[in-house]
Amino acid sequence: MKFSFVSIDRQKNIHLSVKTAEWFFERILSDTKSGSVARYREQIALFGSTGLKERNLSLAQVCPAVEMVKQANGNMEVVHFNGLVTLHVANLLRAKDIELVKEASKMLPMTMAAFTGADGRSAEILVAVASKEAQKDFSTEQEMNIFSQMAYESACSVYRGVLPFSVERQSVTARSSFMMTLDGNPYYNANATPLLIGRSSGGDAYGNDPHEDCAGSATWREQREIDMDLYAVYEQMYQAAASEAYEATADIVESQRLEAYLSVLCAKLCERGVPEEEAFLHIRNHYHYKEEYDEDVFRAIAAAVYAESDHRRQSDEPTVSQETRRLIGFLRSHYVFRYNTVLGYTEYRPNNTWVHDWMPCDENVINGMTIEARLANLDARDKDVRRYVRSNMIRRCDPIDDFFAKVSGKWDGKTDHIAMLARCISCDIPQWEKWFRKWFLSMVAQWIKPYQEYGNSIVPLLISAQGDGKTSFCRMILPKELSWGFLENLNVGDKRATLQAMHSFLLINLDEFNQIGQKLQEGFLKNVIQLPSVKIKRPYGKHVEEFKRYASFIATTNETNVLSDPTGNRRFICVQLTAPVNTAYKPNYEALYGQAYALVMGNKEQWWFSPEEVKEIVAHNREFEMIPPAILYFKEYYEPADDEKDGVWLSPTAIYDRLRRIAGSDLKAGGVSSFGRYISNIPGLKQKRLSYGRLYLVREKK
Repeated sequence: MKFSFVSIDRQKNIHLSVKTAEWFFERILSDTKSGSVARYREQIALFGSTGLKERNLSLAQVCPAVEMVKQANGNMEVVHFNGLVTLHVANLLRAKDIELVKEASKMLPMTMAAFTGADGRSAEILVAVASKEAQKDFSTEQEMNIFSQMAYESACSVYRGVLPFSVERQSVTARSSFMMTLDGNPYYNANATPLLIGRSSGGDAYGNDPHEDCAGSATWREQREIDMDLYAVYEQMYQAAASEAYEATADIVESQRLEAYLSVLCAKLCERGVPEEEAFLHIRNHYHYKEEYDEDVFRAIAAAVYAESDHRRQSDEPTVSQETRRLIGFLRSHYVFRYNTVLGYTEYRPNNTWVHDWMPCDENVINGMTIEARLANLDARDKDVRRYVRSNMIRRCDPIDDFFAKVSGKWDGKTDHIAMLARCISCDIPQWEKWFRKWFLSMVAQWIKPYQEYGNSIVPLLISAQGDGKTSFCRMILPKELSWGFLENLNVGDKRATLQAMHSFLLINLDEFNQIGQKLQEGFLKNVIQLPSVKIKRPYGKHVEEFKRYASFIATTNETNVLSDPTGNRRFICVQLTAPVNTAYKPNYEALYGQAYALVMGNKEQWWFSPEEVKEIVAHNREFEMIPPAILYFKEYYEPADDEKDGVWLSPTAIYDRLRRIAGSDLKAGGVSSFGRYISNIPGLKQKRLSYGRLYLVREKK
């Protein structure tokens, strides 16, 4: 394999040289006689990376993916494609960070090389790639460019789960290059196993992934394809290692052959760079050995062989740094971690290609990992494992973005799946489908929009007898992938827990809404429903922080008179069911949320309620309001008057005093000010404001 080196002299003449890969890795062990790389790194440290200073230094550009020749007219033509793509990991300010990237890269068999970048603050990773189509040749440079972009996307997806730092996203061609560098200890594997690339490996035909999210995490379906492709690569390596192990143990006696064969097989897999956990997985999956050995024996043999390998050896007096590196290497070789930015904790899964769901990394898991590390002869403590698992070395991901990346484009643009879900509720409200649609879109917008000036301040309140399926409908709204975001046992009286839940969950069901007290309903709950974000202090935190609000609210109750705010109830949509919920309906969640995603992100519909619609909701909710004793007594002894001939202008104090003498403590008005708020919302009651207060036009009943 030959690399191409392009340099420009002081007269702006372009020079091309072609050297072998072996020559390159020997060359970067030391600097040039003039110390060009070292001087470049000094300038980076002092002034930052400026293009002018790069040109003043005669550092060649290295094109590892292609071999080129220079034509008579001075143009350079690609004559051979080497099957390599380069991953660039930037912003590595410490030497040990670069070493961590290099060590992590060694874990994957398709890594041909890993070394320090020219600026001394980055790492370059050369990944071997090949087409799934046997003996695929590229007749034009355009085909090489398309394949390189596809391969680059696939390589990024594979390496993002292994590297402790993120890969810097770049536009890739076959001629992509990096500057000549300096590294006294580069990693080089001339026998790297290529990563197989197909049409579905990285987005569309040009490698563009329209669903790439800012957290850099692959969707579940994409991750599964990556895992299975990688599993096939490891299986090829396993078959080759198995043949060599069989030949090496052919002369051993029958009674000892099987155990010797497994030991040699593990050693061959280790030499090829297959991770220990992957070696164990493939040995276990070859069922021939299951009758005589169990999984613990497989794991013990693999652990013993890998412990004796060169890259697992430790010095006689290990330092704290070496022990930490060994522990991190052990955890990364056995598990894959990600930090769930919505739930706020780290999740894990086994580091093999046998696909598992992500699981919370709680104290039980951390204790189990610690025991496994100690059984592997590591001086590990649970606090060491916990410190790594909860550090910023764990990559971040957003499961909401992953879900909407999967459902985007799944709506046919015609079928109204939101209306179909709303029709599961039988009621006599003509506007129900329209109101539910706006609430549903507002819920989705609150999840996916980066900033909302207002929160989803409307709460559907389902009212019916027990057993009609109200709670089942609430659970039906979220798909299985987002079911972790449903909460129905929230104690609204715990203000801190309520604010925390609004950041950590997606949909909160206020079950048995009638149990929420009047003061809580009119005060705290009314306020938090409209919040666009939440401000809380983390556990053991020292200051209040602002967090994104995700949760919308829905509520259920068995009673009809549940709204207690005397000033109006515009936060709720009371829905009295006329029949049980149609729980037999199974939503097409991909199309349902694909529709919502398209409408919200395309700004095709308004998902907030207009002032006219709010007035309709307030008028609709009046029949579901609680009627306090003060209003009952008022209607018993007074009624609104049409004109002054018929009635008299009285202050709330005068009306309150008379009713108080009649009813005594049964009036339960809470004082004159509360009584004034009650009667001010009585329909048809005329009022006027004077300098000393309000007067109401009333007529005493006879």
